[in-house]
Amino acid sequence: MDLVAGLHWLRENIPAFDGDPDRITMLGHGTGAALANFIAVSPVAKELLHRVIMLSGSGLSPWALQREPLAVKRRVAERTGCHGDLMEDDLAPCLRLKPLSELLSVHVDPPRFLAGFAPFVDGTVLSNSVLSGGFQDPSLLSAVGVPQKGASAESGPGYELSDFPDKDLLFGLTTTESYLDLSAQDLEFGFNESRRDRILRTYVRNCYYYHLNEIFSTLKNEYTDWERPLQNPLSVRDSTLEVLSDGHTVAPLVRVGYLHSLRGGKTFFLHFDHQSGERDFPQRLGSVHGEDVPYVLGLPLVGGQPFFPHNFSRQDGAISKELINYISNFARNG
Repeated sequence: MDLVAGLHWLRENIPAFDGDPDRITMLGHGTGAALANFIAVSPVAKELLHRVIMLSGSGLSPWALQREPLAVKRRVAERTGCHGDLMEDDLAPCLRLKPLSELLSVHVDPPRFLAGFAPFVDGTVLSNSVLSGGFQDPSLLSAVGVPQKGASAESGPGYELSDFPDKDLLFGLTTTESYLDLSAQDLEFGFNESRRDRILRTYVRNCYYYHLNEIFSTLKNEYTDWERPLQNPLSVRDSTLEVLSDGHTVAPLVRVGYLHSLRGGKTFFLHFDHQSGERDFPQRLGSVHGEDVPYVLGLPLVGGQPFFPHNFSRQDGAISKELINYISNFARNG
Protein backbone atom coordinates (compact mmCIF):
# COMPACT_ATOMS: atom_id res chain seq x y z
CA MET A 1 0.00 0.00 0.00
CA ASP A 2 2.94 2.36 0.53
CA LEU A 3 3.83 2.14 -3.16
CA VAL A 4 0.23 2.78 -4.15
CA ALA A 5 0.09 5.82 -1.85
CA GLY A 6 3.38 7.05 -3.30
CA LEU A 7 2.05 6.77 -6.85
CA HIS A 8 -1.08 8.71 -5.92
CA TRP A 9 1.09 11.44 -4.39
CA LEU A 10 3.25 11.48 -7.51
CA ARG A 11 0.27 11.85 -9.82
CA GLU A 12 -1.03 14.74 -7.75
CA ASN A 13 2.27 16.60 -7.47
CA ILE A 14 4.24 15.80 -10.61
CA PRO A 15 2.68 18.68 -12.60
CA ALA A 16 4.56 21.05 -10.28
CA PHE A 17 7.77 19.62 -11.73
CA ASP A 18 6.53 19.86 -15.35
CA GLY A 19 5.78 16.14 -15.34
CA ASP A 20 2.85 14.38 -16.97
CA PRO A 21 0.75 12.37 -14.47
CA ASP A 22 -0.46 10.16 -17.31
CA ARG A 23 3.06 9.12 -18.36
CA ILE A 24 4.58 7.73 -15.17
CA THR A 25 7.19 4.97 -15.56
CA MET A 26 8.05 2.64 -12.68
CA LEU A 27 11.52 1.08 -12.66
CA GLY A 28 12.53 -1.73 -10.32
CA HIS A 29 15.57 -3.97 -9.90
CA GLY A 30 15.45 -7.45 -8.36
CA THR A 31 12.76 -7.41 -5.68
CA GLY A 32 11.90 -3.92 -6.90
CA ALA A 33 11.18 -5.37 -10.34
CA ALA A 34 8.79 -7.86 -8.76
CA LEU A 35 7.04 -4.98 -7.00
CA ALA A 36 6.75 -3.09 -10.29
CA ASN A 37 5.22 -6.20 -11.84
CA PHE A 38 2.69 -6.50 -9.01
CA ILE A 39 1.74 -2.81 -9.23
CA ALA A 40 1.27 -3.11 -13.01
CA VAL A 41 -1.45 -5.76 -12.53
CA SER A 42 -2.88 -4.59 -9.20
CA PRO A 43 -6.60 -3.73 -9.40
CA VAL A 44 -6.02 -0.69 -7.16
CA ALA A 45 -2.90 0.66 -8.85
CA LYS A 46 -2.56 -0.46 -12.46
CA GLU A 47 -4.19 2.73 -13.77
CA LEU A 48 -1.45 4.80 -12.12
CA LEU A 49 1.32 3.63 -14.48
CA HIS A 50 2.05 4.14 -18.16
CA ARG A 51 5.28 2.18 -18.60
CA VAL A 52 7.17 -0.45 -16.58
CA ILE A 53 10.89 -1.32 -16.40
CA MET A 54 11.75 -4.65 -14.76
CA LEU A 55 15.45 -5.44 -14.30
CA SER A 56 16.59 -8.83 -12.97
CA GLY A 57 13.27 -9.82 -11.49
CA SER A 58 9.55 -10.34 -11.89
CA GLY A 59 6.52 -11.30 -9.89
CA LEU A 60 6.86 -14.85 -11.20
CA SER A 61 10.20 -15.53 -9.47
CA PRO A 62 10.04 -17.94 -6.51
CA TRP A 63 11.44 -15.26 -4.19
CA ALA A 64 8.90 -12.59 -5.25
CA LEU A 65 6.02 -13.57 -2.94
CA GLN A 66 5.75 -14.66 0.68
CA ARG A 67 3.40 -17.64 0.55
CA GLU A 68 3.32 -18.18 4.31
CA PRO A 69 2.66 -14.68 5.68
CA LEU A 70 1.18 -15.95 8.94
CA ALA A 71 4.39 -17.85 9.70
CA VAL A 72 6.37 -14.64 9.22
CA LYS A 73 3.89 -12.71 11.36
CA ARG A 74 4.23 -15.34 14.09
CA ARG A 75 8.03 -15.12 14.03
CA VAL A 76 7.96 -11.31 14.26
CA ALA A 77 5.46 -11.47 17.12
CA GLU A 78 7.65 -13.92 19.03
CA ARG A 79 10.82 -11.87 18.58
CA THR A 80 9.27 -8.48 19.43
CA GLY A 81 6.71 -9.41 22.09
CA CYS A 82 3.86 -8.02 19.98
CA HIS A 83 1.47 -10.87 20.63
CA GLY A 84 -2.17 -11.17 19.65
CA ASP A 85 -4.51 -13.00 17.33
CA LEU A 86 -2.44 -13.76 14.23
CA MET A 87 -5.51 -13.80 12.01
CA GLU A 88 -7.24 -10.69 13.30
CA ASP A 89 -4.84 -8.40 15.15
CA ASP A 90 -2.69 -5.77 13.46
CA LEU A 91 0.87 -5.81 14.83
CA ALA A 92 1.78 -2.44 13.29
CA PRO A 93 0.82 -0.20 16.28
CA CYS A 94 2.94 -2.34 18.60
CA LEU A 95 5.86 -2.52 16.17
CA ARG A 96 5.91 1.28 15.82
CA LEU A 97 6.78 1.49 19.53
CA LYS A 98 9.84 -0.75 19.16
CA PRO A 99 13.34 0.70 18.71
CA LEU A 100 14.93 0.32 15.29
CA SER A 101 17.68 -1.95 16.64
CA GLU A 102 15.09 -4.44 17.89
CA LEU A 103 13.27 -4.48 14.56
CA LEU A 104 16.51 -5.00 12.65
CA SER A 105 17.41 -7.95 14.88
CA VAL A 106 14.32 -9.91 13.77
CA HIS A 107 15.37 -12.71 11.41
CA VAL A 108 12.75 -14.73 9.57
CA ASP A 109 15.23 -17.39 8.37
CA PRO A 110 13.36 -18.37 5.19
CA PRO A 111 14.21 -21.52 3.23
CA ARG A 112 17.12 -21.03 0.87
CA PHE A 113 16.23 -19.32 -2.44
CA LEU A 114 12.93 -18.03 -1.01
CA ALA A 115 11.90 -14.71 0.52
CA GLY A 116 11.55 -13.71 4.15
CA PHE A 117 9.87 -10.32 4.18
CA ALA A 118 8.04 -9.98 0.88
CA PRO A 119 4.63 -9.03 -0.56
CA PHE A 120 1.80 -11.49 -0.08
CA VAL A 121 -1.60 -11.95 -1.66
CA ASP A 122 -4.04 -9.88 0.39
CA GLY A 123 -6.98 -9.88 -2.01
CA THR A 124 -6.79 -6.09 -2.39
CA VAL A 125 -3.47 -4.91 -3.78
CA LEU A 126 -2.69 -8.42 -5.00
CA SER A 127 -5.64 -10.52 -6.10
CA ASN A 128 -5.85 -14.26 -5.52
CA SER A 129 -5.54 -14.90 -9.26
CA VAL A 130 -1.85 -13.99 -9.04
CA LEU A 131 -1.24 -17.35 -7.36
CA SER A 132 -2.77 -19.34 -10.21
CA GLY A 133 -0.19 -21.15 -12.32
CA GLY A 134 2.77 -19.91 -10.31
CA PHE A 135 6.51 -20.39 -10.52
CA GLN A 136 6.35 -23.97 -9.22
CA ASP A 137 5.00 -25.14 -12.60
CA PRO A 138 7.83 -27.21 -14.17
CA SER A 139 6.83 -26.00 -17.64
CA LEU A 140 8.28 -22.63 -16.70
CA LEU A 141 11.76 -24.00 -17.36
CA SER A 142 10.96 -25.26 -20.86
CA ALA A 143 12.72 -23.17 -23.49
CA VAL A 144 13.61 -20.65 -20.76
CA GLY A 145 10.02 -19.85 -19.94
CA VAL A 146 8.63 -19.72 -23.49
CA PRO A 147 5.65 -22.04 -24.11
CA GLN A 148 6.19 -25.02 -26.36
CA LYS A 149 4.55 -25.08 -29.79
CA GLY A 150 0.86 -25.76 -29.49
CA ALA A 151 0.72 -24.93 -25.77
CA SER A 152 -1.82 -22.42 -24.53
CA ALA A 153 -0.24 -19.29 -23.11
CA GLU A 154 -3.48 -18.51 -21.27
CA SER A 155 -3.29 -21.56 -19.01
CA GLY A 156 0.37 -21.58 -18.00
CA PRO A 157 2.36 -19.73 -15.34
CA GLY A 158 2.63 -15.97 -15.57
CA TYR A 159 -0.58 -15.30 -17.45
CA GLU A 160 -2.07 -13.07 -14.74
CA LEU A 161 1.24 -11.28 -14.16
CA SER A 162 1.49 -10.28 -17.82
CA ASP A 163 -1.99 -8.75 -17.90
CA PHE A 164 -0.90 -5.18 -18.66
CA PRO A 165 -0.67 -4.97 -22.48
CA ASP A 166 -1.76 -1.32 -22.33
CA LYS A 167 1.56 -0.49 -20.64
CA ASP A 168 4.91 -0.63 -22.43
CA LEU A 169 7.40 -3.04 -20.85
CA LEU A 170 11.20 -3.00 -20.84
CA PHE A 171 12.77 -5.99 -19.10
CA GLY A 172 16.48 -6.62 -18.65
CA LEU A 173 18.95 -9.21 -17.40
CA THR A 174 22.62 -9.62 -16.62
CA THR A 175 24.61 -12.70 -17.64
CA THR A 176 24.74 -14.43 -14.24
CA GLU A 177 21.74 -13.59 -12.07
CA SER A 178 22.58 -16.20 -9.42
CA TYR A 179 26.07 -14.94 -8.59
CA LEU A 180 25.06 -13.98 -5.04
CA ASP A 181 23.63 -17.44 -4.31
CA LEU A 182 27.07 -18.97 -3.75
CA SER A 183 29.75 -18.27 -1.17
CA ALA A 184 32.94 -16.41 -2.01
CA GLN A 185 34.92 -19.65 -1.67
CA ASP A 186 32.61 -21.52 -4.05
CA LEU A 187 32.80 -18.69 -6.56
CA GLU A 188 36.58 -18.52 -6.49
CA PHE A 189 37.50 -22.20 -6.43
CA GLY A 190 34.37 -23.96 -7.67
CA PHE A 191 33.12 -27.26 -6.25
CA ASN A 192 32.52 -30.89 -7.13
CA GLU A 193 29.41 -32.55 -8.53
CA SER A 194 28.29 -33.84 -5.14
CA ARG A 195 28.02 -30.31 -3.79
CA ARG A 196 26.26 -29.22 -6.98
CA ASP A 197 23.68 -31.96 -6.48
CA ARG A 198 23.06 -30.83 -2.89
CA ILE A 199 22.54 -27.24 -4.03
CA LEU A 200 20.16 -28.24 -6.81
CA ARG A 201 18.19 -30.59 -4.56
CA THR A 202 17.74 -27.76 -2.07
CA TYR A 203 16.60 -25.43 -4.83
CA VAL A 204 14.10 -27.93 -6.27
CA ARG A 205 12.77 -28.92 -2.83
CA ASN A 206 12.14 -25.31 -1.79
CA CYS A 207 10.86 -23.90 -5.08
CA TYR A 208 8.68 -26.67 -6.51
CA TYR A 209 5.77 -28.68 -5.14
CA TYR A 210 5.44 -31.75 -7.37
CA HIS A 211 7.61 -34.14 -9.41
CA LEU A 212 10.72 -33.11 -7.47
CA ASN A 213 12.88 -36.08 -8.47
CA GLU A 214 11.96 -35.68 -12.13
CA ILE A 215 12.76 -31.96 -12.07
CA PHE A 216 16.10 -32.54 -10.36
CA SER A 217 17.09 -35.25 -12.86
CA THR A 218 16.06 -33.06 -15.80
CA LEU A 219 18.04 -30.06 -14.57
CA LYS A 220 21.10 -32.18 -13.89
CA ASN A 221 20.91 -33.75 -17.34
CA GLU A 222 20.26 -30.54 -19.29
CA TYR A 223 22.93 -28.44 -17.55
CA THR A 224 25.75 -31.00 -17.54
CA ASP A 225 28.35 -30.86 -20.30
CA TRP A 226 28.37 -34.55 -21.23
CA GLU A 227 31.14 -34.04 -23.77
CA ARG A 228 33.56 -33.65 -20.87
CA PRO A 229 34.34 -37.00 -19.23
CA LEU A 230 35.59 -35.22 -16.12
CA GLN A 231 33.96 -32.09 -14.74
CA ASN A 232 36.42 -29.64 -13.20
CA PRO A 233 35.27 -27.56 -10.20
CA LEU A 234 34.98 -24.32 -12.17
CA SER A 235 32.85 -25.83 -14.93
CA VAL A 236 30.58 -27.38 -12.28
CA ARG A 237 30.30 -23.96 -10.65
CA ASP A 238 29.41 -22.31 -13.97
CA SER A 239 26.69 -24.84 -14.81
CA THR A 240 25.22 -24.48 -11.32
CA LEU A 241 25.13 -20.71 -11.66
CA GLU A 242 23.42 -21.10 -15.00
CA VAL A 243 20.64 -23.37 -13.78
CA LEU A 244 19.98 -21.20 -10.72
CA SER A 245 19.94 -18.04 -12.86
CA ASP A 246 17.51 -19.56 -15.33
CA GLY A 247 15.32 -21.04 -12.62
CA HIS A 248 14.72 -18.17 -10.24
CA THR A 249 15.18 -15.09 -12.44
CA VAL A 250 15.70 -15.54 -16.19
CA ALA A 251 12.91 -17.99 -17.06
CA PRO A 252 10.25 -16.21 -14.97
CA LEU A 253 11.14 -12.77 -16.37
CA VAL A 254 11.37 -13.96 -19.98
CA ARG A 255 8.03 -15.71 -19.51
CA VAL A 256 6.33 -12.50 -18.34
CA GLY A 257 7.91 -10.56 -21.21
CA TYR A 258 6.87 -13.17 -23.76
CA LEU A 259 3.26 -13.25 -22.57
CA HIS A 260 3.12 -9.45 -22.41
CA SER A 261 4.15 -9.34 -26.07
CA LEU A 262 1.73 -12.14 -26.94
CA ARG A 263 -1.10 -10.10 -25.46
CA GLY A 264 -0.25 -7.25 -27.85
CA GLY A 265 1.87 -5.14 -25.53
CA LYS A 266 4.95 -3.21 -26.67
CA THR A 267 7.79 -5.23 -25.18
CA PHE A 268 11.53 -4.50 -25.19
CA PHE A 269 14.47 -6.58 -23.93
CA LEU A 270 17.84 -5.44 -22.55
CA HIS A 271 20.87 -7.63 -21.82
CA PHE A 272 23.59 -5.90 -19.80
CA ASP A 273 26.76 -7.95 -20.33
CA HIS A 274 29.43 -5.34 -19.56
CA GLN A 275 31.95 -6.15 -16.83
CA SER A 276 33.32 -3.43 -14.59
CA GLY A 277 37.07 -2.98 -14.43
CA GLU A 278 37.30 -4.28 -10.86
CA ARG A 279 36.37 -7.97 -10.78
CA ASP A 280 35.86 -10.22 -7.81
CA PHE A 281 37.54 -13.25 -9.39
CA PRO A 282 39.40 -13.63 -12.70
CA GLN A 283 37.52 -16.81 -13.62
CA ARG A 284 34.20 -15.02 -13.73
CA LEU A 285 32.56 -14.59 -17.12
CA GLY A 286 29.92 -12.04 -18.00
CA SER A 287 28.06 -9.51 -15.89
CA VAL A 288 26.49 -10.49 -12.56
CA HIS A 289 23.34 -9.61 -10.66
CA GLY A 290 23.39 -5.98 -9.57
CA GLU A 291 26.34 -4.99 -11.74
CA ASP A 292 24.05 -2.87 -13.91
CA VAL A 293 22.73 -0.79 -11.00
CA PRO A 294 25.57 1.77 -10.77
CA TYR A 295 25.39 2.22 -14.54
CA VAL A 296 21.64 2.88 -14.40
CA LEU A 297 22.28 5.44 -11.65
CA GLY A 298 25.07 7.09 -13.62
CA LEU A 299 27.75 6.55 -10.97
CA PRO A 300 30.58 6.00 -13.49
CA LEU A 301 29.88 9.54 -14.73
CA VAL A 302 30.49 11.08 -11.30
CA GLY A 303 33.40 8.94 -10.08
CA GLY A 304 31.39 6.44 -8.06
CA GLN A 305 29.99 6.62 -4.52
CA PRO A 306 30.86 4.97 -1.18
CA PHE A 307 28.52 2.03 -1.84
CA PHE A 308 30.13 1.39 -5.24
CA PRO A 309 33.89 1.95 -4.71
CA HIS A 310 34.87 1.05 -8.28
CA ASN A 311 37.63 2.71 -10.24
CA PHE A 312 35.36 3.33 -13.20
CA SER A 313 37.04 3.73 -16.57
CA ARG A 314 36.11 6.00 -19.46
CA GLN A 315 34.52 3.01 -21.15
CA ASP A 316 32.39 2.44 -18.05
CA GLY A 317 31.28 6.06 -18.21
CA ALA A 318 30.39 5.78 -21.89
CA ILE A 319 28.35 2.63 -21.29
CA SER A 320 26.54 4.26 -18.37
CA LYS A 321 25.65 7.23 -20.56
CA GLU A 322 24.29 4.96 -23.30
CA LEU A 323 22.28 2.90 -20.81
CA ILE A 324 20.75 6.02 -19.27
CA ASN A 325 19.85 7.30 -22.75
CA TYR A 326 18.25 3.96 -23.61
CA ILE A 327 16.15 3.89 -20.45
CA SER A 328 15.25 7.59 -20.74
CA ASN A 329 14.12 7.14 -24.34
CA PHE A 330 11.91 4.26 -23.28
CA ALA A 331 10.38 6.32 -20.46
CA ARG A 332 9.66 9.19 -22.86
CA ASN A 333 8.62 7.36 -26.00
CA GLY A 334 8.22 3.65 -25.27
